[in-house]
Amino acid sequence: MPPKSAFETPTERASIAVYRLFDPDAEAWESWSLQLRGYLEVNSVVDDRIKRGCLVTSLPPKCFKELRRVCLLKSPFGYAYFYLGAFMMKLYGNRVVLLKERSKFFGLQRGPNQSRMQFANYLRHMAESCDFDQFSTEAALVVQFVYGIRNQSVKLKLLAKGKDLTLEDALSSLQIAEDIRRVDSKSSNEAMDAKTCHSVKTYPRRNNVDRPLGKCDRCGKGDHGKDACPFIRFRIEYRNSKGFGHADGLSRLPLTSEELFNNAFDRYEAAGELMIRQLVAEVRRELSVTVAEIADCTLKDIR
Repeated sequence: MPPKSAFETPTERASIAVYRLFDPDAEAWESWSLQLRGYLEVNSVVDDRIKRGCLVTSLPPKCFKELRRVCLLKSPFGYAYFYLGAFMMKLYGNRVVLLKERSKFFGLQRGPNQSRMQFANYLRHMAESCDFDQFSTEAALVVQFVYGIRNQSVKLKLLAKGKDLTLEDALSSLQIAEDIRRVDSKSSNEAMDAKTCHSVKTYPRRNNVDRPLGKCDRCGKGDHGKDACPFIRFRIEYRNSKGFGHADGLSRLPLTSEELFNNAFDRYEAAGELMIRQLVAEVRRELSVTVAEIADCTLKDIR
């Protein structure tokens, strides 16, 4: 086999596949970094640049953004693999995750449709993944249960008990307050109903009853009642035989005896007024003729 030339470029090393993405919500950085170290050793990776590239490409966008923020003015590729691992340990280490969970725990509030026992059990579940340091878990549960209550009066009463308060005492106090509030609201509603019924029974309103307008039974419109319908003196003929739908035409209803008398009286008054006007005009005409004849006779006598 002929020896290789000194000017011959060395063959490039075969690249390795990208390692699985790091999920900060599902696992801690310590365990994931150990598995990444084993993956690099299996593939006989010793070059620091390849290690750094494999680490950077295995980060999701959110984690890569946090890493760039920690690197400040430099790019992540300006640091060695060891320093990048140290940065990620500060961001997503076990203790950091526990501290984040603790801050999330102390911000929990009781939901509007959540019972007191459901809220207490939810706090116990969330406290399992928190690191309270010197603060005991039971004390943290009591503190957050009290501050998560929406009833301010009950919250102030529980805070006044101080460090002797336990979670069971807080649950029983909240139950008593809710029972009292429920009984008071029920009694007030019953008193209001009884007062309303008494007023209706004692002072019935027969003539001035407020009824909704609804839909007029005569013309079908909804902006007035049946008594205020403009077609009250007309019979409406509908297209179908059921008495509703579009109207084909209107026919006037027969007048009552009172309406006939009123109409006849109006006509009589109108006729009498016309006769009086005619008589006045005739008298004026006769007077004018008489005055003219007298004037003619006077002129003849003068001549």
